Amino acid sequence: YLVMDHIYDGGPRGDTPFGQLAHTLGIQIGQFVEKRKEFVRQAITEMVAQCEAPNGMLIASLGCGPAKEIVEFSQSYVSGTQALTFILVDQDSDALRHAGHSISETLRKRQDGPPIDIQLRHQSVMRLMREVNPSEMLQADMIYSAGLFDYFGDRTCRVLSRRLYDALRPGGILILGNMKANTDMVLPLELVADWSLTYRTAENVLSWADGLEGAEISLRTEATGYDYLLSVRKP
Repeated sequence: YLVMDHIYDGGPRGDTPFGQLAHTLGIQIGQFVEKRKEFVRQAITEMVAQCEAPNGMLIASLGCGPAKEIVEFSQSYVSGTQALTFILVDQDSDALRHAGHSISETLRKRQDGPPIDIQLRHQSVMRLMREVNPSEMLQADMIYSAGLFDYFGDRTCRVLSRRLYDALRPGGILILGNMKANTDMVLPLELVADWSLTYRTAENVLSWADGLEGAEISLRTEATGYDYLLSVRKP
């Protein structure tokens, strides 16, 4: 989560010129992280603007990391009407504490705006898949995981996609990210940043939505074009 924060913050850091150069190179390689954060933040903004849930909205982030998109959304959400609950799930307790503190500080500084509730859940997604029925736990308006599926095998991705889709309310949306295969980003990530991921084709990612009858499915990329973002809307 600290690496993600460095990418979001930008700027050279380091005690030596070489350290600053290495830091800047890492940030440049990781620009897809910044752009997919923007993609998700905009999706949250649009979902909140479109939805008129009488009891408020529930949005869940799996593998939340620093949850920068929620921090930025909370800063701007001062004129809406929806009460919001964000559930942040991560297996890293430090990441959860960091995200919770950042969002709480942002909310504390707001002068007004509708209520935003933050719930932190220290849990691995694999355990969530094995032990918890998401349809009972969530019933969410939106569930997203921008950078977690890159670390899972194909079968896990398909099973987890189905379970998360089942956890949506009617009209809810599921957003899942995965790095594209066969791009010029693979070697810099693997050899320079020592960042090993599972890269997938469009067909691989779209297969996660196989069998979801009536679902509205779209596949886009964030602004750099290196990261697929699958959106599945429940009828």
